[in-house]
Amino acid sequence: MREQELDLCPECDGLWLDVPEFKILTTEADVYRDLSVKPEFIRQPPPAGEGYLPCARCDDLMNRRNFGTFSGIMIDSCGDHGCWLDADELQHIRAFIAAGKWEEGQDKELIRQANRMRELSTHVSDLEFMQKFLHHWDWKRWLFKGIWGFRL
Repeated sequence: MREQELDLCPECDGLWLDVPEFKILTTEADVYRDLSVKPEFIRQPPPAGEGYLPCARCDDLMNRRNFGTFSGIMIDSCGDHGCWLDADELQHIRAFIAAGKWEEGQDKELIRQANRMRELSTHVSDLEFMQKFLHHWDWKRWLFKGIWGFRL
């Protein structure tokens, strides 16, 4: 955070971060180098659903997303321009990363993806078996020739 010039709202202490700024400030390397970040994170319940905010650059409505999928830190982001963080959300995000919760989320996602790949593999195997079975028995020829007496 030392070299970054941040756009701070004087009324609410919220922050506007452009995409590159947000990426830099939420990298593990930057967080771990900053000794002021305490590796203590307690997940808070998500804030009450507020309305969607317009992007500071393009004025389109931004998406609300849960940082790190399960942190409970709801950020408003415009994929093209940046994100709005309410007061202290940047510190909460950096504490989330410093506490190793980001890695836990990535591990959970890897496990979820591995399970999904196993399910897909099983499904593909079942389809391959069915295709071989149907091709081997030539069921259309059997059905039309055997049951109704049609000749192909």
